[in-house]
Amino acid sequence: MWQFADGRWAVLNVQTSKGQPSAADIVHIAEAVTEKPFPIPQPFQIAGPLAKAEVVKATTDMLGTDLTFRAGPAEIEVTVSGHKTDGQACKSGTLPARFACVAVHGTLPPSLASAGVQGILDGITLLEMDTADVLR
Repeated sequence: MWQFADGRWAVLNVQTSKGQPSAADIVHIAEAVTEKPFPIPQPFQIAGPLAKAEVVKATTDMLGTDLTFRAGPAEIEVTVSGHKTDGQACKSGTLPARFACVAVHGTLPPSLASAGVQGILDGITLLEMDTADVLR
């Protein structure tokens, strides 16, 4: 994650054929980041009450995408990847190697509590190809 001067965040994926880049190399790359007029493609869409929650953290790497939402007193972690994570409720997409998993930390607000974790999962659509519609 890299924070712009105005406080907004960008997700950076730094990959090299020579292994893990140094911290200095990562900072050098991050300082050269410019905004594009389009969002970073993601392999999912989120609908329902969770789509209105504030995204407080987002990471993307070779293993998948992790989003943390704040909804009332709860933090809701959504992981989209090719593997299941222990301790989370998960659902499989149409592609056999793609899963969406949800973990809730804290008490869900009424807008999400009635549907529960299953309702949150039902609002996540895993796509067969990446889309430019990043979160909503």
